Amino acid sequence: LPAEQFHEVEKFDLSVLIDDSGPNITGQISYATALFKQATIARMIDHYLNLLEQLTARPELPYDGCSLLGAAEYETIVHAWNATDREHPQDRTLHEVFQEQAARTPSRTAVVYEGRRLTYEELDQRSNQLARFIRARYEERTGRPLTPGTLVALYVDRGLEMPVGMLAVLKAGAAYVPIDVHYPQERVDYLLQDTGTELILTCAHGEASRTAALPEDRVIDMELGAELYLREDASHLPPVSRADDLAYVIYTSGTTGKSKGVPIEHRQVMNLVCYHDQRYSRFSKSLAVALLSAYNFDFSVQPFFNTLLFGHTLHIVSRSVLMNPAAFNDYLLRNRIEVFEITPTLFSALVVPFTNYHRSDVKWINIGGENLQAGTVARFLEASSHIGIINSYGPTENTVDTAVYEIAPGSSVPDEQRSISIGKPIDNTRVYVLDRNKRVVPVGVTGELHVGGAGLTRGYLNRPDLNRDRFIHNPFATEADRAKGYTRLYKTGDLVRWLPSGPQN
Repeated sequence: LPAEQFHEVEKFDLSVLIDDSGPNITGQISYATALFKQATIARMIDHYLNLLEQLTARPELPYDGCSLLGAAEYETIVHAWNATDREHPQDRTLHEVFQEQAARTPSRTAVVYEGRRLTYEELDQRSNQLARFIRARYEERTGRPLTPGTLVALYVDRGLEMPVGMLAVLKAGAAYVPIDVHYPQERVDYLLQDTGTELILTCAHGEASRTAALPEDRVIDMELGAELYLREDASHLPPVSRADDLAYVIYTSGTTGKSKGVPIEHRQVMNLVCYHDQRYSRFSKSLAVALLSAYNFDFSVQPFFNTLLFGHTLHIVSRSVLMNPAAFNDYLLRNRIEVFEITPTLFSALVVPFTNYHRSDVKWINIGGENLQAGTVARFLEASSHIGIINSYGPTENTVDTAVYEIAPGSSVPDEQRSISIGKPIDNTRVYVLDRNKRVVPVGVTGELHVGGAGLTRGYLNRPDLNRDRFIHNPFATEADRAKGYTRLYKTGDLVRWLPSGPQN
């Protein structure tokens, strides 16, 4: 099938002509150059030749038993584009790393909310005190000591108590379950029942804003003015958890059925934050980071821990500021915010309308949670080209981020992109684009994204049937992968395709 180039005007988007009337079989592909690049057509020809070679060598093969990929392309897709291994701490807990940071920078501001703030020392001591109270209250209630894997619910609104509670639960040796105070009663009851939690941390001053009643015998008032902070020892507790113990359980939105709890281990979050710290540390050892997402949305996990584990300052943005674009813009400029995370919807509403970011300190914006339109980013960068954009993609089941696409400061959106690519896999992550028979598809061919690696979670809480369906064996794992435990994949249900350069679209 010799390939020849023709320059006729094509009437159809794509047409193929095979001529077997002569001594040789010849082929001709005609295509609309406005829709297809020459490199794309060349790949199609290669894939077709691969198919013909297999069928002529083994005529008994069914069509779905053949692969379009040649050996070189398979090696590139399966192994070269998954060469993401990078050393990171695999034996550390999140609160252990935080405590070490607090010892290094005790007087530095750790958290800010509506003018109130806690230093690293204050946040460390308050969470130690609350952790001791949690352990004592749990043993008093159940008659047994709290052990790793125990789930403790957090039912608090935005405020300083939120990080105190999250760290305290971890220091106590438990895993936290964040619950939005604006959830209806039915959803709160379901989360408490599904997790079987014995304790619920909340704030007495927030009762007026609650939408659900709580079982009072399980409630701990963790408001910073509570008596427990005057009574409990503020020193560090003996370590209870290990890196492979649970840190938290976050529930999916439940848009396709009942909400599912996803348990996440300390080591899985450590891989995530160590990857992002490479970017944070380029700029400063003390960044001002704004937290916009609710703590029960897994998008919040990365900025929360990347800030507090590495000595930056976390600004928890109030709900009233997020509801007012002008107030949000003013907050970013006045507080000299340098990094923040945001969904595409909020990005369009709160950020894009303003063109004064040349007067701001913003260095990077991490956008994720939804499809990001290229036109939206292009409009923003016209006036703010000095700011970098990160498009983050990842299911909760693979610990927040699976792939990241970067638009570096001073760069622009590629012309051919209508929506921003989801990028390349982050450190220690495996991604495979597969057809319905679980075979690797070629570059440019759409398939379902399957993900694995250091961020892959245990599965869903109390859902063994769903776990068997969505978390499957990894047939592409190398011996080195198996040694690391990368033996499973999660079926995301998302359709993607590899671009020739490697990033997914």
